[in-house]
Amino acid sequence: MLRIAVCDDDFVVCDKVEQLIQDYDSTAIVDVYHTPQRLINHLVDENYDLYILDIEFPEASGLLIAKEIRRFDVDVPIVFLTSFEQYAMTVFKLHTFDYVLKPVSQDKIFSLLNRIKKYLDIDNNVKHQIKRTVKKQINVQ
Repeated sequence: MLRIAVCDDDFVVCDKVEQLIQDYDSTAIVDVYHTPQRLINHLVDENYDLYILDIEFPEASGLLIAKEIRRFDVDVPIVFLTSFEQYAMTVFKLHTFDYVLKPVSQDKIFSLLNRIKKYLDIDNNVKHQIKRTVKKQINVQ
C-alpha cells in the first residue's frame, strides 16, 4: 500500500491526481495539502512513500518543501508536478525522482506510479513495510 502526499494549491489538479492514484491503486492512502506550510508541519508526524509537489505557490515554493523533506528523509521519492519547464535543472539538484508537466493525465500518473512501485519494491510488501517502520522509528528519534 502506497502512502502519498500531494501538495498543490490548485484544488482541481489535486482532485484529479488523487482520483488517478485511486484508479491505479484503490488501497493507496493519499493526503492532500493545499499549502506548503501545512505539509511541512506534518513532516514529523507522517511517513510517506512518495511526495507529489507543485513548484509555485503564492506564499512559498515547492522547492522549500523538498528541502524540508530531505531533512527528514534523503531517499523518499519526490515528484514535481508543474506547468513550468524552467525549473527542471533546479529540482534535480534536490534528488528529485521525476518532473511531470501539467496537465496531468492517466498515462503520466500511471507511468509514474509503475516506476515508483519498482523503485520502492512495493510488490515485496513485507520488505516495504519493514523499510517504512524503520524510517518512522529513525524519524521519531
